[in-house]
Amino acid sequence: MDTTWILFSVAFIGTALITVVLQKKQRQKSQIPEVDERVLKLFQVYVLRTLIVSGIVGVILLSVFAIIGYKNIPLNYIWLYLLATMLALAICSIVAKKK
Repeated sequence: MDTTWILFSVAFIGTALITVVLQKKQRQKSQIPEVDERVLKLFQVYVLRTLIVSGIVGVILLSVFAIIGYKNIPLNYIWLYLLATMLALAICSIVAKKK
C-alpha cells in the first residue's frame, strides 16, 4: 500500500481543520458580517473571469498538444491543470473578501 496518499490526505485534512478552527475564532472576535452584496458581486465577477481564462488556456493547451502530435493527454497534466484552476478560484475568493 502506498503511504504517500495517506500522508497527503492526513496533511490535507489537518490543514483544513486548522484553517476552519482559526476562522471560527476570528469570526467570534469581530462582529462585522463576513459577506455582503458587494463581496458576492466581486466573487461572482472573479470566478467568472477565472473560469473564462481557464477555459481559454485549456483550449490553447489542447491545440498545442494536438500540434505537437500527442494522441492522448497524460492524466497527470489534467490533474495539475484542475488543481491550478481550483487554486486560482480559492485565491479569487480571498481577494474578493479582502476588497
